[in-house]
Amino acid sequence: MKLFLASMLIASAVSHESLRGRSLQAPSDCIVNGAALLEIPGETLDADFVYDCVNRMGETSRLILDDEQKNDLDAQVKRGAVKLGEDQIDLTGAIKSGNTITLPNGKVKVNKSTSEGRKLGTLDKVGLKPILVVRVIDKNGKARTESDDEISSDVFSDAVNLKSQLSACSYGELTVTNDYSEALGFTSTQLEKISENIGAPGVMNATIDLDITENNRYAIHDAVTSKVNSLLGFTLP
Repeated sequence: MKLFLASMLIASAVSHESLRGRSLQAPSDCIVNGAALLEIPGETLDADFVYDCVNRMGETSRLILDDEQKNDLDAQVKRGAVKLGEDQIDLTGAIKSGNTITLPNGKVKVNKSTSEGRKLGTLDKVGLKPILVVRVIDKNGKARTESDDEISSDVFSDAVNLKSQLSACSYGELTVTNDYSEALGFTSTQLEKISENIGAPGVMNATIDLDITENNRYAIHDAVTSKVNSLLGFTLP
């Protein structure tokens, strides 16, 4: 069973990371993933799409690439030579500072995944896919103003929603659902915990011990994942 986790945050955060970093030595790698960013009123993004790095502990950092590295990685992803959420980036000689990892000069070294290797819970391109939307509440009570029911409608049941758009973009090949069942690979214990925590079909709330205006999205992502894992009693991919 793979459950795709979608987090709904009310703002992007300000980073207060140190400029000093530490060099990563072999063996060191991470799974490369992509993140499309939406600009929130009052903020300025330096990019609308970035590459992230997920280490063996499940912690996420932003990959800092020069123009040549980014263009090369873009091209490899486009032609299918690199699979996001599966293949790994060699971090030997990279510099980690806070929630960023800067690769050394030169070509990005990619290690292809194997069937036995680590993979992230990426959204499959075809078939039936259960997803769980998380309405995030920060330590000061800040959260999106929509109710759980409104969020559920926006994602699953309005005339135009995330479910319908994903289906249209995949020519009907991908169907997201909030109908969790043992037929989709869930255990009875997992189903019980999901039922205990959802406030509306496909939507749950998670309160994190962070101020979202003082932390970046990587710290928030890790805090949300940890909180959801704790509430549900099992580890999400």
